[in-house]
Amino acid sequence: MSQFPSAGDVAAQRRKRTSESANASKRHSGSQMNWPRGLFRVWVVASVLWAIGYGWYFWHSCWLQSDTGDYWCFTGESDWMEPLRHFGWREYLYHSGLVFGVPLLVLLMGWATYAVLEWIVIGVRRR
Repeated sequence: MSQFPSAGDVAAQRRKRTSESANASKRHSGSQMNWPRGLFRVWVVASVLWAIGYGWYFWHSCWLQSDTGDYWCFTGESDWMEPLRHFGWREYLYHSGLVFGVPLLVLLMGWATYAVLEWIVIGVRRR
């Protein structure tokens, strides 16, 4: 027996690969896209980028006071600055609300918009 496949075996393998790739392209046609899953993934990525961006903005809005060694940071109340070690639960709640609340609000608005658009499209298709 030879180590090399015969010409007939090679042709059969090519036909098999060609039919498998044709079936794969039919399975993954653009009409079967899962929009809710894709939009949710976009929201997750955008939320992570938002949290990283807000953390960067918050930390770069602080400055070190040389005589006391305190970091003075924006508290969220107009132009008020306060040493970071004096931050209370209100300041932490304010900044946590911005970090987590904005993406949650965007998620709820996106979900509602998708639901309304889906309702409209289903209504138009029934006519």
